[in-house]
Amino acid sequence: VLIDKWLESEGVDYAWLVMSIHESLMWMAEDTERGRAVSEKIADMMADVQTAPFNMRVPFEVEVDSGYNWAEATFGKGGVEQYAEVEAV
Repeated sequence: VLIDKWLESEGVDYAWLVMSIHESLMWMAEDTERGRAVSEKIADMMADVQTAPFNMRVPFEVEVDSGYNWAEATFGKGGVEQYAEVEAV
């Protein structure tokens, strides 16, 4: 909610929440300098929930990955196929 409000207040219409699965949030931004800057700001905001005013008692780790699509962001340039090959060994 905080990030959505920030995006709206800044007039950002080139970044949005794509999906939320369990503990993962997937944000999408255009592949431009301004899109990458917004992505960095979103990552910073996500990491800041462990500080005031939220003060989360259970620490958690914020990981930020990027890629052309979900598979590349999650598993690297080889995508799911590369991960499947490693698992098959």
